[in-house]
Amino acid sequence: MLENDQIYLRVAEIKDVDFLLQTENNSEYWHVSGTLFPYSRFELESFILNNSHDLFTEKQLRLMICEMTSDNLVGMVDLFDYHPMHRRAGVGIIVDEVVRHQGVASQALNLVCEYAKTILQLNQLYCEVQTDNFTSLKLFEKLGFVKIGVKKQWVFVDNQWKDVCFFQKLL
Repeated sequence: MLENDQIYLRVAEIKDVDFLLQTENNSEYWHVSGTLFPYSRFELESFILNNSHDLFTEKQLRLMICEMTSDNLVGMVDLFDYHPMHRRAGVGIIVDEVVRHQGVASQALNLVCEYAKTILQLNQLYCEVQTDNFTSLKLFEKLGFVKIGVKKQWVFVDNQWKDVCFFQKLL
């Protein structure tokens, strides 16, 4: 299992649907995921039930972040846009506001990076972060992701264009 003393990562289960509905349907996050409309309970249940949870098959993998002591679900981390030939994938993370700034995101990303390197044998992970998302910029830099460029006016959020930093971590 992917775990440390404080958290563990697992695949999504039916019991996670309420958390997923709350997170995926929060329009404040839609610009990050490219979502344009809310998901139904049926769609999210179907995603969980029909997903093989296999990065090689699905080209994506969602892992739920749970607290070790309480089993509380506190976030999720995604590997996506997997390219087997080039051995790379994108990574994204969201952590419940209740546990933000407590190291949960750092721990989860460290576990995913180690998993990607040792088990999946990926060469690199990458991510995109808006230039005004200072918490995420600091998080990825702290974990050894290197900013390799800025995509100008890349996303349209709140009726204005925003720049996005492109980060890469060689594993």
